[in-house]
Amino acid sequence: MGVNVAEEISLEYLAGLVDADGCLTITKSQPSKSWRTINPTYKIVVSVSNTCLPVIEELREQFGGFVVTMKARKNSHRVCYQWILGGRLSELLLLELVNHLRIKVRQAGLLLALRSWCQPDGGYGICDNETIMMRETIYQECKRMNSGNGERY
Repeated sequence: MGVNVAEEISLEYLAGLVDADGCLTITKSQPSKSWRTINPTYKIVVSVSNTCLPVIEELREQFGGFVVTMKARKNSHRVCYQWILGGRLSELLLLELVNHLRIKVRQAGLLLALRSWCQPDGGYGICDNETIMMRETIYQECKRMNSGNGERY
């Protein structure tokens, strides 16, 4: 049985995928001399995992990002595909998606709160201690919610 993804994926459909098979998270990179940064860098990431490659490919084609193939761990498992969108594109998509989410609304709120603590140009340059502490607090809360420990939604 084939899958018809000829139509454009709606925000409502994407919200359902994210709520069911997706992840809203924040990645953290330590300061790097080669990048001339002195503060950790935090990035918003939206991803969806599924065994239906045509749907995952359509997400990539329509919204950007990239696709990763995860091998089946056991003979009884199927190959799984993951669509990953990070950086500025994930922030812009999340702004449109947040009102359509039903389950992962709190995670989306955290990610958008992080966005409010970046520079006006979208960067994360040199900043004061309050900004550094707020970014780390938001990162840790998102990490806790996604870990399965404590309240997730």
